[in-house]
Amino acid sequence: MMKILILKIYKLYKQKRLFEILKFFIHIYTISLIPRFGKRIIKINIPNRINCVKKIKDEELLFRIFNSYKLMKKDQKKTDILYYPSENWEYKINSDYKDLLEANNNDNFIMFANFILNFGISEKWLGIDNYYFSKKN
Repeated sequence: MMKILILKIYKLYKQKRLFEILKFFIHIYTISLIPRFGKRIIKINIPNRINCVKKIKDEELLFRIFNSYKLMKKDQKKTDILYYPSENWEYKINSDYKDLLEANNNDNFIMFANFILNFGISEKWLGIDNYYFSKKN
């Protein structure tokens, strides 16, 4: 019995159909799981804001990102307008990403680190679409 199963699997592999069949069974299995989770409520926990005045765990990494960001903003002035953000994003960056721009202009690493460390838990909506995923007030 086992030998026949192995031979069938080998034959499917030779015909280059094995992965297609495995994908099919994975999809069937996944669909069978949906009714089990139907009545559950999904909750997303949002952590509290981090104030990075105290010692930062990944300070070296954040400092490298900060330097890279400053170099990128300096190079951006030399690039073609084709590579600039769209109008919507330009507005969004100037309004809701003010801390990031001020950190670059004032060479303020702490402000930059606060922005990065609190990016996903900001009170502001940081995208330009899918606004219905924003936090409830």
